[in-house]
Amino acid sequence: MSNVRLQEIALLPLDQRAAHIARLFAESGEPLAPRRPATRGRVERLARVIGEWAHPRRLPIALTALAALTRAFLFDSKPMSLGRAPERADGFCGLSPTPDADSALDLYARGLYFEAFPGLASLWSPPKRAIVRAGALHVPGCADCRALELRLDCDFERLLDLCEAQTSGAGRRPPGRTHLRELFGRGLAHALEMREGEQTCAAIIGVAVGGVFTVECFFASSRPAFAFAVAELAQRLEDRHFLAMDFRTPSPHLNGLPIEILARQDFDALLAEPGGARPGRWRDGESARPARQAA
Repeated sequence: MSNVRLQEIALLPLDQRAAHIARLFAESGEPLAPRRPATRGRVERLARVIGEWAHPRRLPIALTALAALTRAFLFDSKPMSLGRAPERADGFCGLSPTPDADSALDLYARGLYFEAFPGLASLWSPPKRAIVRAGALHVPGCADCRALELRLDCDFERLLDLCEAQTSGAGRRPPGRTHLRELFGRGLAHALEMREGEQTCAAIIGVAVGGVFTVECFFASSRPAFAFAVAELAQRLEDRHFLAMDFRTPSPHLNGLPIEILARQDFDALLAEPGGARPGRWRDGESARPARQAA
């Protein structure tokens, strides 16, 4: 604001100055939003981290990690294991730093999967692995599902958010987002979505390694919608010369699907077979098209 303008306002009658001053503030643009204190952002991040660690499902691993780190600090021992041999009967293999994309691919290729926490990941190689063979499913003749639209490799972040928001009874949350984003950017992570209008009815996100597509997270509004999405994915994996979908371990979500249970060594042998994993986006002609009609 120039001094000349201020002087002009000062010469006006007192009852007119207020209106001119108000107009000057209006012309200067909207007031700036108050700055968020930096300490508040750090406190919120810390609260989120503590909330992740304190979740009842994760608390045992959090306590194990705390004990391991304490042992390392006090006795200068290695707290984290990348060893292949499971330490427990349920397939727990130890702890590692949170894997990046390259480390995650190495773990998948060795038949392990992981659950990520802030800074750490628990590694697992269960004695029994639940798979669905590619092409083993026909698209079900579900009247409510025939009109669903299929989309491949679209809105990856939004689908991750949907899977992240699910409870354990409605889907599977992603084990970590950073490595999935990077693998999607490389064309090695993929997403299938079934939509009804603007609503997502089912979504499956996974990683392609050799001839196996490891399902990392999924969302479904209903069991028929999930079965329909799995069938569509199985057919497209067969078209791309994949051998199977890996669902980790048996769970109630898989009831009604043609699940095959493999022993650990048989799953490792399946991973070693040549398959259809190729970098690049998946497309069925166009980014969005009607799903196949049931036969």
